[in-house]
Amino acid sequence: MTAFLIETKSVLFIHGFLGGGWSLFFFAKGFKKKGWNTFNWEYQGREKRIEEHAENLALQLQKSFFTPPVYYVAHSMGSLVLRGALNHPRCPTWAKEGKAVLLAPPNKGASLGRLLAKFELAKKVAKEYAGKQLMTETDFPHLGEFPLTLDVFVIAGNFGINPFIQGENDGVVAVKETQLNTPHKRIVLKKGHNSLLLSRQAFKLTEQFFKGSHEQSF
Repeated sequence: MTAFLIETKSVLFIHGFLGGGWSLFFFAKGFKKKGWNTFNWEYQGREKRIEEHAENLALQLQKSFFTPPVYYVAHSMGSLVLRGALNHPRCPTWAKEGKAVLLAPPNKGASLGRLLAKFELAKKVAKEYAGKQLMTETDFPHLGEFPLTLDVFVIAGNFGINPFIQGENDGVVAVKETQLNTPHKRIVLKKGHNSLLLSRQAFKLTEQFFKGSHEQSF
């Protein structure tokens, strides 16, 4: 991937564990139509540990030429990758001074993942890297916390009927598992883990948050 120069508002999209650039197509298309520069950062979720993906993202940010501030939209494990990248020593300071929307982030791990870790087939699908981390870890303290210079907005979903997850959930992640230890704004929508990616309501809230007008929607 080569460096790129962007002089107007920019939003960087980071997909989840089994996703790809297509995962956030709806969001990317919406922002592009509104005149934003959009960039999908892709990675092979199963092939490396979360902190390795985070390092790669930090290095990409280092060689990219955005005009700050930069905005981020991350889904699921992509939120953990972003968190690790912003704490990496190679991450540029300007990359920590924008805004980030986290869609269904497993900030405190995923109880469903820890349940699936009991099954050999699930472990084979997940592999030994990031997938294993999602099946065993909670809080992910080694990734650090989101910098206080970054304004963070969590959009969780509670349209899940998964009996293996305690409390409200989106079918994959419990609402309480999306909480961060650091200050952040948050809202819970009647959406599932992946249907958030196609939610007009989630898109509108994201756009309003980036524009600084989200307070009117709460």
